[in-house]
Amino acid sequence: MANAMALKANKANKANKKAPLPVELYRSAIGKKYVMAVTGLFLTLFVLGHMAGNLKMYLGSMGGGEFAYHIDEYGHFLRSLGEPILPYGVFLWITRLALIGAFALHMHAAYSLTMTNRRARTVNYATKSDYHAANFASRSMRYTGTIVILYLIWHIMDLTWGVGNGSFRRGDVLNNVDSSLSRAVLDAGHPIGALEDHPSVPNDGHLKPRDSPLSHLGFQKPVDAGALGHQIGAGRQGERCQQDSTHDSHIE
Repeated sequence: MANAMALKANKANKANKKAPLPVELYRSAIGKKYVMAVTGLFLTLFVLGHMAGNLKMYLGSMGGGEFAYHIDEYGHFLRSLGEPILPYGVFLWITRLALIGAFALHMHAAYSLTMTNRRARTVNYATKSDYHAANFASRSMRYTGTIVILYLIWHIMDLTWGVGNGSFRRGDVLNNVDSSLSRAVLDAGHPIGALEDHPSVPNDGHLKPRDSPLSHLGFQKPVDAGALGHQIGAGRQGERCQQDSTHDSHIE
């Protein structure tokens, strides 16, 4: 009997013992909203930086040196970040793991908040919802988010691992992008997936979309323009790359 009471008291003490502050904060609804906001901002900044780097395809040939094109030099720069403190490519993988973690937290927080909201109201509203604060983009985020995840998986397989990319050469960024976009189906699907990858900020229901901080900063249009510019730039520089190769073969 005494052992049973002691065991019960021990379980009660464990139940009352608080978890570390970050865990306790994340267990709350407001904590999950903070996590969504921070990870969303982190992913938005990554999209902007990634777009800016990819637009180096517009710069074309370097006119000699170790790298033929500016975009190839940029790719080498990303892989060599942190040297000599970190081995070649390690910092890039740390960044990739941070992005994966941000995506996982963002999706888990969104799912948990949705389930909490559904459990809080077991009966549907009597009238059809008349949205004032949430626009179509925020209401359809669960669907566009799925498209983004599928697009990113294909994007990594295609341009990082070379799966299905017949002319893939590791480190030859312009060649790999040109080879990928030379396939008609992928050329058409790439801008659709890229445009789905748009910045978003969780809304507490009081701010209208046009009042959100990122709307004032004008994030959306530059990212959309950059996604399409990336597509156009890859095509133009890919043609130039092919012309250079043809010219070199004639010289030989």
